[in-house]
Amino acid sequence: ISYESDPHNVVSLIEQLAAKYPHYLKLDFNIAKRKWRYCKLYSIYNSGNSQKNILENVAILYDDLGFPNDMEKIVYYLPPKDGIYGINHLFENLCQFLNDEKKWIDNNSIDG
Repeated sequence: ISYESDPHNVVSLIEQLAAKYPHYLKLDFNIAKRKWRYCKLYSIYNSGNSQKNILENVAILYDDLGFPNDMEKIVYYLPPKDGIYGINHLFENLCQFLNDEKKWIDNNSIDG
């Protein structure tokens, strides 16, 4: 498709492709949101910032996403449900969360 293509031809082509390959057009909002969250958390984790700054940014994301329950173990100001305190444990939890989230995404994505 070129920039100068007739818009009607482009729409027709898109409609034909949609009819032929409908599985490529499926968008599961939950999967898309979790992929975005994973990418954002991965970016925060690998930012090179101080541990304090990383944990503050994780907490901001937690707030922005509406306080998802599955992120509670990586938020520094919440009491740990496992009773283990400390920044190193939070980072272990964050690493485990990222690994678990990647596995979930890989197992639930249409496109793999």
